[in-house]
Amino acid sequence: MILESDCCKCKFDEMRLVEEQVGRVPETIGISQPYLVVMDRGYPSTAAFIRMMEKDILFLARLKSSDYKKEQAALPAPDTWVDIHLDKSRIRHYKGTDIGRRMEELGHITLRMVKVSLPGEREELLITNLPTETFDCQQIAELYHMRWGIETAYETLKDRLQIENFTGTKPILLLQDIYSTIYISNLAEDIIRDAEAELDEKEKHRKHKMMINRTVSIGILKNDLIYILLETDAQKQDELFQQIYEDISQNLVPIRPDRHYHRTKGQLAGKYSNTHKRAY
Repeated sequence: MILESDCCKCKFDEMRLVEEQVGRVPETIGISQPYLVVMDRGYPSTAAFIRMMEKDILFLARLKSSDYKKEQAALPAPDTWVDIHLDKSRIRHYKGTDIGRRMEELGHITLRMVKVSLPGEREELLITNLPTETFDCQQIAELYHMRWGIETAYETLKDRLQIENFTGTKPILLLQDIYSTIYISNLAEDIIRDAEAELDEKEKHRKHKMMINRTVSIGILKNDLIYILLETDAQKQDELFQQIYEDISQNLVPIRPDRHYHRTKGQLAGKYSNTHKRAY
């Protein structure tokens, strides 16, 4: 589910925007609700790590091979706490700023680095401030894998809902397209989650666990939601919505775990490949 969204100009500091959104998380989900910030490669930032640690925010991020190269090369074990020295080369970019002065005061930070084995004799390196006594190496890997839902949400927005296929060029029209698409995405996800929870109770006898076909579901919503919005009679609205729910519930596909596909890069990785059909 997409709980926070911001629209910015093409050139902006993405990491600072992330920090602003993270700062709004307690207000969005509830002050007492615990949460973990999970970030892909490209997001890790020493300054961001320091800001989050000083606010007692837990985070988990994947590192690139070029991030903290000295510390990566000297790792004594697959799961260990590492001192990251904040030398001049790491502070230079922040010189004269509040965070730069804070980095000079600290001198170093201590974070946990975890190596996780991937299929094909590959490895990924994760960095976190999660305590060892609460989460072991395997649990850290499982937590990071949960980030995949973010990737599938973007896939839904871009490929199935075509969020970049705008209906106009004026800022107000762009914002209208973006926020209405996010609304449809959340509505579809909400219906699908309810339908899959009901499905789990009914379909325990099947060989494969089943899930709702998201592409078809979005197509159904696109075609029928407008009739619900135009209907003024509350009872008829409920009937139309129930019909949408039933139509979506009937479109099932099996979940086949541990399937892996070769990741194609370059020209062959077409945006509209055969496996990414449009929802409408």
